[in-house]
Amino acid sequence: MLIAVASGNRDSFAEFYDRTCDRVYGLIIHMIDDQRRSEEVTRRTYAEVWGTASRYRVECLSPTAWVLLLAHRLAVTEMRSHTRENVLSVAGGSADGQESRTGDSDVTLQPFWPTAEHRERRDLYRSYYRAMTFRQIAQADDIPVEVVRSRMKSALLAVHLHYLRTASALSFDHTAAARSGIPRARP
Repeated sequence: MLIAVASGNRDSFAEFYDRTCDRVYGLIIHMIDDQRRSEEVTRRTYAEVWGTASRYRVECLSPTAWVLLLAHRLAVTEMRSHTRENVLSVAGGSADGQESRTGDSDVTLQPFWPTAEHRERRDLYRSYYRAMTFRQIAQADDIPVEVVRSRMKSALLAVHLHYLRTASALSFDHTAAARSGIPRARP
């Protein structure tokens, strides 16, 4: 579908948008938590999809993963520029203003990472969804940056191991499934 989008096919673009817009907007609104700014980042994401679809490589990512990667990158850029604007406009304000919203990380992430420690989940959440740098996390927790790096490595390892366990538990023979009439999920 993205190949057709790359060649300028508006119908393919509309179909791609319809299939992915809920996920893209959901990720962005979760990160930014401001409807107007989230809509603008979503618009920029799809403008980038239209302009860069020719660079998409099917062997690297699924189309949904690719558009979510673009959306995340643009949301992080928006969050960081907004944070800088707030810091410059409010004398004495904290650069890590996103910190107050980290409490919802346990609800969002706990079911997916049963082996990760609470601190590790929280740090990964703040880095991914709140666009905080390792330095900002370290300053917010009053710990060395190296500790944050170590926690992030542990959290990512826990996510990876959980994914491997989940993927192996869900794997099955697609050929046998096709013969039995079970439809194959679309990528």
